[in-house]
Amino acid sequence: MKNEKMYHGITNIREDLVEEAEHHRFRSKKRVLKRALTVAACFVLVIGLSYGGVLLWLFGGAHTGGTAYNDRQYMAYEGPVFPLTMLENDGSLTAKRHLTYDFTGKAGAYDFPDALILDAYTLTNTSNEDMTYRFAYPFVASINTTKEYIPSILEYNIQTELHIGRYAGGYEGVWGAYDPEGTVNLDHISSWTEYQALLSDGTYMQDAFKEFPEMDQPVVIYEISNMQAHGEGASPTLKFSCEHDPTAVTSFALGTRGGSYDTKKGKFSYHFSLDADEVGYVFVIGGDLSTHSTQGYEDGGCDKGEELDITATITRKEGVLGEVLFDLLFAEWDGTFSSDVAFGAFAEMMYTNGFLAENPAERYRIDLSSLLSDARNVDRVMYLTFELTVPAGESKDITLLMQKAPSMDFAGKYKTRYGFDMVTRLGTNITFTEQKAKIVLDTEKYEFADQNFGFDLETGIFEVTLSLDTEHYYMDIRKKSEETE
Repeated sequence: MKNEKMYHGITNIREDLVEEAEHHRFRSKKRVLKRALTVAACFVLVIGLSYGGVLLWLFGGAHTGGTAYNDRQYMAYEGPVFPLTMLENDGSLTAKRHLTYDFTGKAGAYDFPDALILDAYTLTNTSNEDMTYRFAYPFVASINTTKEYIPSILEYNIQTELHIGRYAGGYEGVWGAYDPEGTVNLDHISSWTEYQALLSDGTYMQDAFKEFPEMDQPVVIYEISNMQAHGEGASPTLKFSCEHDPTAVTSFALGTRGGSYDTKKGKFSYHFSLDADEVGYVFVIGGDLSTHSTQGYEDGGCDKGEELDITATITRKEGVLGEVLFDLLFAEWDGTFSSDVAFGAFAEMMYTNGFLAENPAERYRIDLSSLLSDARNVDRVMYLTFELTVPAGESKDITLLMQKAPSMDFAGKYKTRYGFDMVTRLGTNITFTEQKAKIVLDTEKYEFADQNFGFDLETGIFEVTLSLDTEHYYMDIRKKSEETE
């Protein structure tokens, strides 16, 4: 074979199990990673079938919402309900908002019903000519979010698109707030004020409408397959050791059970388990490995004195990083979002926090699996966009519909509370003349533990007028059977 190279690990890998594929390339597919995703109209039906009370309105006395301030943090915070905003605002539009929380559905994942959100707007064109406005509706979701939690438009057959924002949180060390410079763990947003800081200057939303970055770097791939142990071990593991200049070359793996790195000496190792018949990969960008070798061990500790004879086939390939990773990780993707959008969100994390970042998070130093999982599961602010024409001097009504899970604490004094909240003006450029809120709740089963909306269930006040000067409204609901804190 031309330019043939035989790779011998210190485990004496047999020559008949070694392949050279210097010029093998993954299939080429140019990808323009746009954030926009056209949303199917069936989303409305999915949500509507989940709630028998979608059109159930409890009429009670009107009341003015309170102004008490609350910045309570949740262990699992689902984010507030945001107001509608415009992509361009010429000052001709005013709006009234009527937000309803309907809790008449079945119990959700936390044995408490999700809220069906009906966020209704009356949009008025105050100009002397017909206007077509472009709107964006922000909401918190992840790439793995299912359809019922994605907003849809109730009244009209309007084409909508979704634009995907980046990961909304940050990173922290093993010791949390006591290790603020660490980047081993995710630091999820836990209160509305963190969304306030994220969205207030408008740059987050601007970035959400840009194209995802391309991963068009050449990559060398070492594919490790046919791993077989010749001897006994508790959990046989193949250690792939390599060296390269970390200032010019980057290596990372997929399918490992761990590894180690020393950036000062330029030494790296990736540990592959033989527990399952899987293929492991080591990716190299910016060049190639100076040297590499393999050694088998009895278990994942890869300790000296516990060596084990393991054979494997190592195949060297070349390709374009984005094409290779798409084929490996997203070719059979089946989710709410398209494979291109899911892959684009992954590519963005690679550049901002992962192996393509100037200073990757410690969480992603070894294997792609953690970054892949995070890219799919972390919360982002997304934007449902659409256009609506409003005649001169007239108004149109439009209602956004979605399901909303409660914010939760899993331990501590608030663990029996289920939190829901909204913001009146964060992230919007629309001039509101009125905002109201309404609740549909079984008062025989549930009660308020805390709230500033001004609802009074005992006196029949299920609808309130909100103060436009109060940016944040919240409520914690609990089951009446739960002990009072």
